[in-house]
Amino acid sequence: MKHWLQIIVIILGGLVLISACGFAQPGQQLAALPTVTPESAATLTTAPPTGPTSTPTITNRYADDIEAAQAAADQGDYERAITILAPIYGMHRDDETVAAMLAGFYRNWGRQVISADPAEPGIIRDALDLYIRASVVAPLTGEGRNQFDQEQGVVELLLETWAAIEQLRRLTSAGGSAEEQAAAIESALTASAKANESLPTLPGVREARTAALVEAAGFQMRVAKDASNREARTTALRQARELCTSAVDLWPADAPQSELARACLRDVRVAIQLNEPTPTPSDNTARSGGSAASNPGSGRVFISIPQRTFPPGPFTEERNSCISGTVVSADGKPIAGAVGNVNNAAAFLNWTTDASGRYSVCGLGWSNWAVVLDYVPGEPGLSRQVAIGGVWLDGTSQQQAIIVFRERR
Repeated sequence: MKHWLQIIVIILGGLVLISACGFAQPGQQLAALPTVTPESAATLTTAPPTGPTSTPTITNRYADDIEAAQAAADQGDYERAITILAPIYGMHRDDETVAAMLAGFYRNWGRQVISADPAEPGIIRDALDLYIRASVVAPLTGEGRNQFDQEQGVVELLLETWAAIEQLRRLTSAGGSAEEQAAAIESALTASAKANESLPTLPGVREARTAALVEAAGFQMRVAKDASNREARTTALRQARELCTSAVDLWPADAPQSELARACLRDVRVAIQLNEPTPTPSDNTARSGGSAASNPGSGRVFISIPQRTFPPGPFTEERNSCISGTVVSADGKPIAGAVGNVNNAAAFLNWTTDASGRYSVCGLGWSNWAVVLDYVPGEPGLSRQVAIGGVWLDGTSQQQAIIVFRERR
């Protein structure tokens, strides 16, 4: 009988160790986690816990292992740190110091995973798994426990934000109703706002908030495009501007992460300027498709001839469209050295024709673009020309507009 009791105790002890360490049962595997690059110990190391006490015999018995685990964590290798410490925790789950240290490793690994790609929903899910493991092993009381719970709650909000953004993008692509899109936007804005209010410095929080604000601004831009009158367009564009501005304000001026927000604000400003009534030749002719004008001293007249144009389309964030064309004399000969520009009231891009009379401007985004011929060389007294064409582009590489300037006979 004594022999059998010893066997049972050994078996139960092994089961407790496996369960406590979170290791896979036979035939199972833990969810795969991404490989991450170690970060500086100054950012992610686990501070010595305060409050919980450890049995001296335990810390002394495993001093070398605990030191090795902490050293691995200091190098950002949390996977190795956990591999070393988890068996000790499995044998001594009532030791709060070991539990707090292991929970800290899981939490810091979660932070590190999010930092690797804070805008990838799959990465956020992996990080949440690590936070859940941290919550399972963390001591049940104390300030440290509250911090674990708060961070886990914020990561759940990040996942909720990205799920709503993904839903919005699916609805936009599939032509979902404005009401459905608005509901998805509201979910993303609400979840990201709560996360930003709770822990704005946690990796991934500002990225998620920025994405939610920019997506909401894009929705307002689409509302403005579909509006039936200028007043409704103005209201929607002003709301878009406020959303983009809020996104920009989340970041320092030189932060590379702010580029998405700044691009959003640039696009909205262009749309607002194009929506304003401007009784100038540039505005009127760009919208009507072309114009002709002459230099009083020379009598030469050039007209713009749109050869490939596109109707207004849905808003995109791409900047891959181009406008090209030629400048030719009345008899069809190319004019080299002619100077002009492509502009949308906010961006201003110069061009000069080559020996074949050709010009080209690329890197254009979603906007109504004016194409202006300013100057034609080659004749005494001829200095300025004003001939204007116009075309709408959506920013995609498929839209390559062509505007030709020809001298009128």
